[in-house]
Amino acid sequence: AIATLSPECRHALILKKIEGLKFKEIAAKLGVSVSTVEKRVASALILCNAHLRKCGYDVSEFGALPEHVKSERRAMSK
Repeated sequence: AIATLSPECRHALILKKIEGLKFKEIAAKLGVSVSTVEKRVASALILCNAHLRKCGYDVSEFGALPEHVKSERRAMSK
């Protein structure tokens, strides 16, 4: 999905999600405004989501906790 992004969106997304940089740091590194970085990252996430859905993935499962972890948390909260 990341490979399908434009170079600008891909670079911003990688710097944010993989490198862990803040929007302000990315903006300085790329020589663009913070707003531009925010828009590129948001666009990248939307496009990746759409690409994964098109490939048959249920993106609502991404980042979801495994069922056994959910059960343990429910038990601990009682």
